[in-house]
Amino acid sequence: MYKFGSNGSITRMANTPFDLEIPQSSAGTAWGSVMTVDPASGLILAWNSNGTGYEFNPVANTYRTTGINAPFTPTTAGGIFNVVAAPVADHGVVIFVVSGSSSKVFLYKHSTN
Repeated sequence: MYKFGSNGSITRMANTPFDLEIPQSSAGTAWGSVMTVDPASGLILAWNSNGTGYEFNPVANTYRTTGINAPFTPTTAGGIFNVVAAPVADHGVVIFVVSGSSSKVFLYKHSTN
């Protein structure tokens, strides 16, 4: 990941603890990662294709696992491939929309503890 400064500078950030990949699906398997921002803390949240959650603190330039696994992964029916995440700033939550044969909506409120 890279940080773009207001003065036009580009800074390489710490290496991610997992591969950041565009969600994809092939032959019944899915891989990739879902990323969004926590609107309450400003931390970047990410889940990899096995559902492990991470937070990235751009000020400290550090990653940590959250201990919160995503409810939408892993699955054999597309899993992470069918997930869209978006912050909802007015409520301090993230909404996940999962499409497919069993479409679902999840709300997530991140805690930094």
